[in-house]
Amino acid sequence: MKRVFAGILAGVLLVACSGGGKEPSPGPGTTTPPASQTPAVTATPTVTGTATPTAAPAPFGAKRMMPGDPVPFPAEVVMYATDAVWEGPTAALRRYYRDTTGLMRADVLLESAWAQDDQAAPRAIVGVVVGGPGEMGATLCHGSCYGTSQPVTIVRSSDGGVTWREVLDLPAGGWGTLVALDGDGLVVRGVDPLAWWEIAAVRADGSMVPVPVPAGVANNVDLVAAAGATGAVVVGKGEDWRTLWQIYPEQKVVGEVPAGIEGRFASPSFVGSGSDRVLQLRWWDETSGGAPGVGYLGFLRPGATQFEDVYTWSQADGLAGFTIAGWVSPTVAIGRAEFDGALYGVNSPPDFFRGIPALIDFERGIASPIAEFLPALAAKAGGPVPHELLLGLAARVEAAGECLHVREAPATTGASLGCFADGVILGLRGEGREEGGRSWYAVETPDGREGWAAGEFLEELRTGP
Repeated sequence: MKRVFAGILAGVLLVACSGGGKEPSPGPGTTTPPASQTPAVTATPTVTGTATPTAAPAPFGAKRMMPGDPVPFPAEVVMYATDAVWEGPTAALRRYYRDTTGLMRADVLLESAWAQDDQAAPRAIVGVVVGGPGEMGATLCHGSCYGTSQPVTIVRSSDGGVTWREVLDLPAGGWGTLVALDGDGLVVRGVDPLAWWEIAAVRADGSMVPVPVPAGVANNVDLVAAAGATGAVVVGKGEDWRTLWQIYPEQKVVGEVPAGIEGRFASPSFVGSGSDRVLQLRWWDETSGGAPGVGYLGFLRPGATQFEDVYTWSQADGLAGFTIAGWVSPTVAIGRAEFDGALYGVNSPPDFFRGIPALIDFERGIASPIAEFLPALAAKAGGPVPHELLLGLAARVEAAGECLHVREAPATTGASLGCFADGVILGLRGEGREEGGRSWYAVETPDGREGWAAGEFLEELRTGP
């Protein structure tokens, strides 16, 4: 199954256990998202009009992006996203896809409990990162942790977010947070509550190695990281907000706002992994004065000194920026874009833009809102924030609360590659056969290994339009 990394989760395809597996494991709940993010799965909303360009052609060779008509959530895509928030911690990490009936489903993989009165030790999700194949990590704060310093626990999943284990506690509190998964280790920030900006690499044995931050790098900005077969890479913005620095594993300038653009970087993030990894960088044009904001998105490959492509948008057109989570074709991606709700008949404040998942066609220069999330344009925080995509044929483990073995051969006597929890998603490799009176499917495990799983414990996801 072909994977598309979005922020670098690499292969969140899970597998299930059959024949002989009796290892109970709590599966994720399949729920209807909260009202602010409930997918509309019936009719596509009426579009009141697609904006037309009102300004001069984009400068600096940038391609002009425009808002487009709504499109349905595509088949053969699994999207991992956190709930959007205006302030405070996110509510949940969810997994979106279509089932065999075409219905949109949202599996809760990790959920904040800080607002629940029956929780003796409530924890809130304050950050989610993705790593190598099947690897995810999250920072859980012991409380609501909005504007306060509280202890945190870092948790990790090796099966794409279905089961989690605690890997690090920072009982002293501070603003501790997970920056990246670095193989078996971690890169964390804020181990010392009095120096929240300091970074450390945490080895598999628990030892910590300080990571120096070069002079000229702002210590009060968000860091972004990528992980994969080549290890983690951590990037931050310079104090001038026009330069971009690699902080880990080595220190160097890796990008600058293109000459001729009066603007500052905002919201850098990674797409892809290994040699395919690229930085996507947003910046705002500061010469527009009181006119509606104009912004840019550019892509920078490792070792490159120039942006390969630059795209621009304008609030005057009804689009206020976008980032991508992963590619569904060489020129089309899924990400999150900020739209003027009035263009789509959604009741939202005038001139106020909110983000929802979108299909972004770079060849055509169109960012189309995904129809199922259009109602979220009326919510204060907008819709979900995508982190990762999986593409291709897939199936969800349905093992009645137990685990399912993925085996090297299509037989219960085949060596087990692992027993995977109920709710895990497997990649389907297109092969199947009957052996020993049982149907076996060729599958792919979270870490990319190929094996076989018993078909009666798999629910195939939607493969048609």
